[in-house]
Amino acid sequence: MIVIRDSAAGYQFFAEKMGARKSDDFRSTLYVSDKHRRKVMQMDAVGVGIAYEGFFGKVCNLHIIIQDKHVFSRRVIHDIFARPFWDWFREAVIAPVSSANEASIELCRRVGFTVLASIKDGAVDGDLIFFQLRRADCRWLRSN
Repeated sequence: MIVIRDSAAGYQFFAEKMGARKSDDFRSTLYVSDKHRRKVMQMDAVGVGIAYEGFFGKVCNLHIIIQDKHVFSRRVIHDIFARPFWDWFREAVIAPVSSANEASIELCRRVGFTVLASIKDGAVDGDLIFFQLRRADCRWLRSN
């Protein structure tokens, strides 16, 4: 797997896929399957994109785009949480999700997020649900 961290390509990917806006605290990681080695910088070759922004106090926002579910592995999930919790010393990550995005809601629940709050009609297509995962509750970083 090819891993691209904190590059202009990460911003380009999230701007194209979800309309991300440039900010000083935007950080990202893109995961590309080895089968796409020759076209690694093409946006359709990205299997999983992870973006972090909105760093405030001891929290940050997390955004995940999965284009190839075969790339979304335990290693990727571990990396998703290692960066904010171990590298940047955050105590929690917040994932804002539209209530219409059932796949993302299910993913948040499966990896251990809990609902923190919701804003009625806060998303373009429904309510905006804020999921939270605290460092102390993250099972993906525990030693076996």
